[in-house]
Amino acid sequence: MGSVQGSNSGVPNDELEAIVATTPFTEPEVERAILRFRELDHRQGSGGRVAKKALLEMSELNANPFAPRLLDMYSSADDGSLDLYEFIDLFATFSKGASGDLKTNAVFAMLDGDGDGFIGRPDVETVVALLITKADDDSEDDQELLDDDEAAQVVTAVLSEGDIDGNEHVSYVEFQKLMQSVPGFADKFTMTLDAYGESSAESRQVHPALRHERAWSWSRPASRGPH
Repeated sequence: MGSVQGSNSGVPNDELEAIVATTPFTEPEVERAILRFRELDHRQGSGGRVAKKALLEMSELNANPFAPRLLDMYSSADDGSLDLYEFIDLFATFSKGASGDLKTNAVFAMLDGDGDGFIGRPDVETVVALLITKADDDSEDDQELLDDDEAAQVVTAVLSEGDIDGNEHVSYVEFQKLMQSVPGFADKFTMTLDAYGESSAESRQVHPALRHERAWSWSRPASRGPH
């Protein structure tokens, strides 16, 4: 991918190169993610982790019904908060340059709510409920979009579409085949970070913590995220 030609984010070039080499992010995308994380962290007193509540207020996440689940998946603190590496990992996984396999892996883990390695009826029911709740919240019409019977029919239809062997569970292999049949699947699951949220000149300055070499030691742990 070539050498990194200097950084506008205050990160040493060798660290930036390591992040670019181990994620689907390009150099500009890494710098954008670092600057965005720094902005969020700075608002909270620069403690090195951004709280789940603050992350859910991001424009890239606040309309996503699966955002709370994604944050829980990528948080090593088990509270939905993210450090810089987890923040980069999340947005790199759903970046434009991420492979379909990487996104399939992440989406499967997101839908497998109980973590048993399968997408079962309870998992699909949770997903349908999330989507209905979000749609109801966004709708100006007081009428429910789906009643209980209609929601159950949707769950059955989803399971029958992906459940090849008829055991009422969708395995990862079955899910992978299903996603391969969805036109533009990878493009549909893409999140692009804005350069700044409600940015200010102050938030764009290199924070002193970022100049301390111990603040940067990029080593992407295998346990972070659904990898």
